[in-house]
Amino acid sequence: MLERWRRDVVRNFVLSAWGLLTLVLLFAVMLLLNEMVKNGQDPLDSLRAASAPETQAQRKTARPATALGEREIQLYFAEDQGRWLVPQPAVIEFSDSTVENCRTVIDLLIKGPNGGAGAPVMPPGVRTRALYLLDNGELVVDFSREMLTELGRRKSASIEAIMFNAICHTVAQRALQTRGEAAVRRVRFLIEGSAPGGNFPAHIDLREPLEPDAAWVGPAESAPDA
Repeated sequence: MLERWRRDVVRNFVLSAWGLLTLVLLFAVMLLLNEMVKNGQDPLDSLRAASAPETQAQRKTARPATALGEREIQLYFAEDQGRWLVPQPAVIEFSDSTVENCRTVIDLLIKGPNGGAGAPVMPPGVRTRALYLLDNGELVVDFSREMLTELGRRKSASIEAIMFNAICHTVAQRALQTRGEAAVRRVRFLIEGSAPGGNFPAHIDLREPLEPDAAWVGPAESAPDA
């Protein structure tokens, strides 16, 4: 009888401790979610950003690339008045990785036009945090928070459209594709690892991937092959 009583006491103690630990963990989770909401973040966006790419078949991440020589490509910048996009030729060190070729041209977009016509389309302080390509031709680009800062400062629908279309048109050109890898057909934008939600950016919905829109390319120019 005494032995049974001891077992009951131990069992009740373990159950009580487990219940208390569960309550503490739930309370911590609620505090974290509340803090995210206060900072304007959607907790579901973080979950989608973390899990969605993994559900896609065989994503192509950055890997050590082998240089294959120089290749001429097109970079898309805004024309002087910022009304549409104009291409500017550039020469890059072409590699056997489509992802690395896309990373190279995005870095060149951030640097801005190299003389001649064209105005910058990217915030100078923005960084590319991660880049990978899915088998369906979706390029996922994760930018640093400076992208949000710039869009929040300008608050212009045309500036947003110019910026994102400049990226889409630049990375979707066939000249960046390597043999055996998918061609870039659309771009999914992440910022600090999450898909922008709510009212930011103010005019472009980035919860879904974007495709190059030929309407934003100047009338005398043509979009890259896609």
